[in-house]
Amino acid sequence: LTLWCLIKKLSIMNKFIEIPVNGEKHLVNTSWIQCIIPLENGSRILLANSKVDIVTEMSYKELRDIIRTALSF
Repeated sequence: LTLWCLIKKLSIMNKFIEIPVNGEKHLVNTSWIQCIIPLENGSRILLANSKVDIVTEMSYKELRDIIRTALSF
């Protein structure tokens, strides 16, 4: 049962990505990302069913690549 719980936890966590926001690390659930908008010095992430958006220093391409990696597991 413990191994099953660990495997289940890992499969859930692989949908999260770690991104920098104002110099701090944040975890974002990729299942909630609705849209990514490229900015001059980073990107804006719009979350589904939320009035909250996230502005990060990561470029659109960097975000796209880590999301693809996270979802490919």
